[in-house]
Amino acid sequence: MTQPFLKVRQLSHSYNGREVFSDFKFSLSTGDAVLLQGENGAGKTTILKILSGLLEPTAGNFVLANQSGTTYKMSKDQLRSQSIYLHQQPFLFDTSVEKNLAYAGDSADVLPLQAQQTVIAELGIQNLLGHNATNLSIGQKQRVAIARSLFSNPRLLILDEPFTAIDKDSFVNVVSVLKQYKNRGGTILLVSHQHDRSFDLINCCWCIHPRGVLYCVSVD
Repeated sequence: MTQPFLKVRQLSHSYNGREVFSDFKFSLSTGDAVLLQGENGAGKTTILKILSGLLEPTAGNFVLANQSGTTYKMSKDQLRSQSIYLHQQPFLFDTSVEKNLAYAGDSADVLPLQAQQTVIAELGIQNLLGHNATNLSIGQKQRVAIARSLFSNPRLLILDEPFTAIDKDSFVNVVSVLKQYKNRGGTILLVSHQHDRSFDLINCCWCIHPRGVLYCVSVD
């Protein structure tokens, strides 16, 4: 059984005096693909931002790899270095798609060039490389942003509604490249209201109960 590379315990968060969730615990292992479900306001996006190092929780204990448990402040930089958070409206620079993809080259673990070309072909964006990224449709922007994220080859890929504007044919290709990322040892955590689509990819659901309980359901 694969050992978790991230364990989170006693995770709680409040906003303007309102408790969003309390005392959550969960683990992520290499090759996991987890769908996070819950009602609006349950804290799904909050959890995504915490795990990407973008939001400090009210409380929580984090264990990364084989290290001992630490606070969020002590873990934040490592969370940021090993994860990429892709928003449902991804930010792309006001330049060509090709130059947007090149920004992933700053990563120490960037994919080899041949693997990058495979991702470009499978996502069907080879004919967009010379286009200004800001002029693309929402679905095209999502595919470009997913490609750029995969180029960086993060340990944890965090996706917030990644399929909202992607058509049926493109969706099959997106799932294919994400499965390849998993097979290389990547881990995926996503939020999606398109559950029927997500089940082609995931092996587990984290469900936030209205009473504030987080529980896991295997879908293997």
